[in-house]
Amino acid sequence: MRTVKEILESIHGEGGRGFVSTSNSKPSLPQSIRVLSGALVRIHSEYTRLKDTDKFGRVRCFTCDKVMPWKESQEGHYIPRGKLPTKFENKNTHAQCPNCNMMLAGNLEVYRVRLDARYGKGTADDMLALSKVKYRPTRADYQSQIAFYKSAVKKVKKRLDI
Repeated sequence: MRTVKEILESIHGEGGRGFVSTSNSKPSLPQSIRVLSGALVRIHSEYTRLKDTDKFGRVRCFTCDKVMPWKESQEGHYIPRGKLPTKFENKNTHAQCPNCNMMLAGNLEVYRVRLDARYGKGTADDMLALSKVKYRPTRADYQSQIAFYKSAVKKVKKRLDI
């Protein structure tokens, strides 16, 4: 009796169309958008918290200037992360202390002012406009962004020697 993998390979070639080959185990379905989204959230959060980290592993809260170890910071969003077009936009995400991010709901008044100060006048308005664009990322979109941020995190960690 042939295995599922052998049948798929005879029909679609090695690996089988639409399946992810995993070593010598049974073929599995492609990762769902939900699983890929979760993976991207984790790697993007790590990148966001690391990108402004100093050589001592500390990061400054974008809105209140509190200095903390990067692992204690959170990924803060100016536009809420429920808006897909800006969820992973680097100008929309910065390291924040838990107080600003959670207790002060992002400290958005200060966030807005600092966005415009860092990236130029009108950046906050641009983020708001971008958040209203209809956008539905594909599996390939998630996969390419995950690969990009994994590489970016690796580079930052190498620079910081972490």
